[in-house]
Amino acid sequence: MIVKAEVGPEGDNPRLVVTNLVGDPAELYRLYAQYGEVENRIKELKNDLKIDRTSCHRFRANQLRVLLHAAAFVLFSYLRATLPGTEWARAQVCTLQRSLLKLGVRIKESVRRVLLQFASSCPVQRVWPLMLSRLRDGPPPAWG
Repeated sequence: MIVKAEVGPEGDNPRLVVTNLVGDPAELYRLYAQYGEVENRIKELKNDLKIDRTSCHRFRANQLRVLLHAAAFVLFSYLRATLPGTEWARAQVCTLQRSLLKLGVRIKESVRRVLLQFASSCPVQRVWPLMLSRLRDGPPPAWG
């Protein structure tokens, strides 16, 4: 059994890992923490992107749905990677959807550019230029 006890401003944060693996406790805890992070990504795929909605009777239609959901997840992961140092760098997919994408924006197109006009009270209007410039600059270092 591995016990990690933290005390922070919010109070106690005890964590337990029961395992039959033998090794350095800190290394084993890190291994299980990584496993938990993978489980969180699977939960995002199921709950936020509805990857398990394969209600068609034809295999190819369901296969296409799964591929599109997986592609959406990759795009959200890429978006997270382009926003280090912000509150969205570790945000869940549903948070990214609600705060960055489900917005009322006026779009004006000209020959040379597309202009997004946010409401003056929009809380994320300053994040969009940062996000777009980082997307334009290419992949974040973690994406190689």
